[in-house]
Amino acid sequence: MADDNIRFVEDNNIQWVEDNLQQWGLLLGYDLSQIWTDDTYVYAVTISGLDIVDIASEQKIAFIPYETFSTVWANDEKVYLGTTANGIKYIDKTCISGSVGDWENLSVCLTTFATYSGISSNVINYIHGNGNWLMCCTNVGIDILNTKEWYRSYTTVDDPQKCFMASSGRGYYTLNNGELFLKNKWGSTETLLGDHLTLSNERLTTTKVTNTWNYASAKTKYAVSEGKWYWEFGSSNITDGCIIGIGTRNANVDARCGIDEYSWGYHASGDKYHGGG
Repeated sequence: MADDNIRFVEDNNIQWVEDNLQQWGLLLGYDLSQIWTDDTYVYAVTISGLDIVDIASEQKIAFIPYETFSTVWANDEKVYLGTTANGIKYIDKTCISGSVGDWENLSVCLTTFATYSGISSNVINYIHGNGNWLMCCTNVGIDILNTKEWYRSYTTVDDPQKCFMASSGRGYYTLNNGELFLKNKWGSTETLLGDHLTLSNERLTTTKVTNTWNYASAKTKYAVSEGKWYWEFGSSNITDGCIIGIGTRNANVDARCGIDEYSWGYHASGDKYHGGG
């Protein structure tokens, strides 16, 4: 009978192997925090940084020495890395190079993606995502970020531990006690834009596409919950019916600002609207 405590090195790959359980790849020598994989590489976060392993050869080809990485996730374009004190970093996948036996140090490619107050905290417990959406567990809450358009929504939660975003956009997270919760992302195109409008210029320009009198609204790509804020607004065709304003996530985008209790509107005439009045 095989002894479960017996381990040996497989000479052709220099990898640890156990009876009935092969430990894949030439890594690490360090405590492993998390791995993520695509069709080409495995991204492994350890206490010493990030190791990138080529799947075909099962060999390490690149690394980033960084002792505060805590978690990793990647989409088609970028590899995102959470840290224990410095927010979220990333590298472009086009930066990945190196070969077996000649590991490339990719530190020069490491870029800051988000820090407090762009996210709820610089202490990142876990990240996961889907496409251009990134879900982040910090020590004080859940952040959901659009990585292309810098849209953010968040919820205050005491020290969430793990999170997962499904293809539907639903995000799940767990707490220290093992309880599982659901958070929907807010901010898809359908909820940000009224039926009679189109967006252009990186979502900064709104154009009405019909000549009817119907009101429609477009929400910005940035959400806030506290503090003092201002924004600038310009129009190439100001009319008597032009209204700008603010609203909550429940504001109706197929109506004018101030039509209900969820929005406040300022009319071109100087009148103010809220709750229909």
